[in-house]
Amino acid sequence: MKTMQYITMIIFLLFACTAIAQENHKNETEDEATPPAGRRWIGMMGSYGSAMHIWSDRTYTGYENWSSGIFMEWESPRKTIFSLDIGSVWRGEMRYSKLWGTIPLSDDQLTDEELVEQAPPPYSMELDHQQITFLAVRRWIFLPDYYIRPYLELGFGISFTDKLILTDGTSFAFDFVGGGGVEIDLSKKWTLFAGCRAAHFSNGGQMYLTNKDVIGPESINGVIALRYELF
Repeated sequence: MKTMQYITMIIFLLFACTAIAQENHKNETEDEATPPAGRRWIGMMGSYGSAMHIWSDRTYTGYENWSSGIFMEWESPRKTIFSLDIGSVWRGEMRYSKLWGTIPLSDDQLTDEELVEQAPPPYSMELDHQQITFLAVRRWIFLPDYYIRPYLELGFGISFTDKLILTDGTSFAFDFVGGGGVEIDLSKKWTLFAGCRAAHFSNGGQMYLTNKDVIGPESINGVIALRYELF
């Protein structure tokens, strides 16, 4: 139910900001040219997230995280779909995260020694980890000529924790993110972002990418970012 509420909130935000953008559209004169294609940006971002369920076998209740990072974006050529101009960018993102909280585990995620220590169930562990993540993100921007523009995003990457989460797990994980929000031009060079992002990371055991123990914490994150146009 909470997941549907978040999705509804994102959709409402996108449509509301589209309506606002229509009221704030630039009154371009004939002398004002369309921004050049192929622009590049550099930026910084921060986020806070708490547990939600996407496709792991359980909700890792108690899981929380915050992160900060830097990114670069490369503009792609625009496309017209159903008479609607859609802009898009590729983003390379590097992020540092702090993970914490007491999360539930199943017996197959613990060693025999840990099962003895925690008997009887329920089983749990305390997250107190640091994580470095590298992501490639694709963003689609609607109303690209407006000051306020809704966007959707989807990304994939890999991350590394400073210590194992599961004793028989891995220090690396595969990361998936998806979400949306709005970007707002503060000036000709500066852009502010506010959005909502669903995030999942796991070592890929259920996809047969490793034979190690599997864990897949997931969260819904509020994200804020700022970027500067290089050229």
